[in-house]
Amino acid sequence: MDNPAPEPENFRKVKHTNQLETYFYPGLFMDEHMNYTWKDINIGHVQVKVHGRHGSESATYAETGQVVWPASEVLSHYLLHHSHLVQSRSVLELGAGVGLPGLVAAKLTKEPSSVVLTDQSEVVLELLQKNTEANFNGDTESAGCRAVNFFFFEYHCLQLWKTNDKQMSSPEPMIFNHHLGEVFNTSYKEEDGPKCALLDWGVDLEEFKKTHGTFDLIIGADIIYWMEQEGMAEPLFQTVSMLLSKKVDAMFLLCHHVRSAEMFQSIRDIASKFNLLCAEVGKDDLPAACSDILGNVPLQLLTFTPKDADIII
Repeated sequence: MDNPAPEPENFRKVKHTNQLETYFYPGLFMDEHMNYTWKDINIGHVQVKVHGRHGSESATYAETGQVVWPASEVLSHYLLHHSHLVQSRSVLELGAGVGLPGLVAAKLTKEPSSVVLTDQSEVVLELLQKNTEANFNGDTESAGCRAVNFFFFEYHCLQLWKTNDKQMSSPEPMIFNHHLGEVFNTSYKEEDGPKCALLDWGVDLEEFKKTHGTFDLIIGADIIYWMEQEGMAEPLFQTVSMLLSKKVDAMFLLCHHVRSAEMFQSIRDIASKFNLLCAEVGKDDLPAACSDILGNVPLQLLTFTPKDADIII
């Protein structure tokens, strides 16, 4: 019998609640073959063009950063129905992947440049930037890669480009925000659209903060898979604590797949260490459009606010 292939140097076993989550290393979340397709995803009246692996049935666990998962759809619908959370506010998406919630947030505000979408994988970030350009420059064929340049330890800055400046031949798409009764044009100059940036949780946060500032709303969709403090959750909440603004209504919204009965309490305990108060959004308070998803997937939407804040959403 052949000996198994050696494990990567940064490969490590973790405690897990799902047998698919036995292993973790940084290259776990990328499809190196780039087998992506375009799809228009409708979140109410907001349409988002998404380039990625569509349909979880066709995706492997190694491609989580390229798939629109149910949690991201639920979070997107919630933002649509609570659009005041993004209006005139700075927004940060953590572990954005293809970026559906962050792109919805950017389309719900008159200031999409106040939205920053992040991921720790350069491969995923290139895909995220392509989606950003497709939605805010209107050209899926010539969408190149743009970056907000800042330096991370152990990361290289991306070389980004525009392949051409072809003008749109069709009328510019419009989106109707039925909450505010306003019509927003979805074609923008490059500097007016949302930004994409590398961000490894817990790493070089001061440098990131100097470049981008703090954020009134931080969002994340299915970005915690296990609860080891040295793994994902503690660096996540360290990052949130550092980058959340000091405004009284600042908030972190996390929609995640409940993978164990202990997960909620573990999340609360770790968040509390960083002075964040956790509360669950009741199922009855979630948009009706989410009912089919919630009937098939055990999802939970959580809010995190500074312990001395009093937030009504």
